[in-house]
Amino acid sequence: MKSKIGKLLIISAPRAGSTTLTNALGDFFEVETFHEPFNKHWGSHYKENYKFSSNCIVKVMSYEKEMMTSETSVEFLSRFSNNFEYTILLDRSNFKNQLESYSYMRQIRYDGDWQSHYVFDESVDILRDEYYLRLQKDNIKLISKNIKSEILYYENIYSNDEKTVIKEFNKINLDIDYNYLTKWLDSKNKLRLPKNSSII
Repeated sequence: MKSKIGKLLIISAPRAGSTTLTNALGDFFEVETFHEPFNKHWGSHYKENYKFSSNCIVKVMSYEKEMMTSETSVEFLSRFSNNFEYTILLDRSNFKNQLESYSYMRQIRYDGDWQSHYVFDESVDILRDEYYLRLQKDNIKLISKNIKSEILYYENIYSNDEKTVIKEFNKINLDIDYNYLTKWLDSKNKLRLPKNSSII
């Protein structure tokens, strides 16, 4: 029988694999998952109060904060992390790829499915979204400093290298089964497809 994870929080910058990671760990630990509960852009999904079970995984983006708070996102998320046994701070090292993915979704798929395959459109104006993405990445760095926790990186988690993946999760002392998670974390599952690919 698997040991209970308790409560795990994932705070992520955009386009860093947080949705897949949340689903992967939720499947592995067999716990309920909550995706972006404080995301004000989700309309009726955004509520004033949430009750999280004692064994669950909550994923938030680095700009989120609860309704009616006077705190900044960094202040709120730093404090909110105190309610969890584990906190994963997630970002991506390759800024160009991250920005292209982020800009494509904001400009082409803003109200659509951000979790389906796509082929990057070179006409996308990535400079339009650069400032906002940098702010969200800076939030991750500030929270990391506040809670004294290392940042985990997309490139390592989705590297297909067992030692690299395990070393990344060891940053927060989280014991995972690489062989179980590899079906989720395999880089072949990347949403971005090569040029000239066809999407069915």
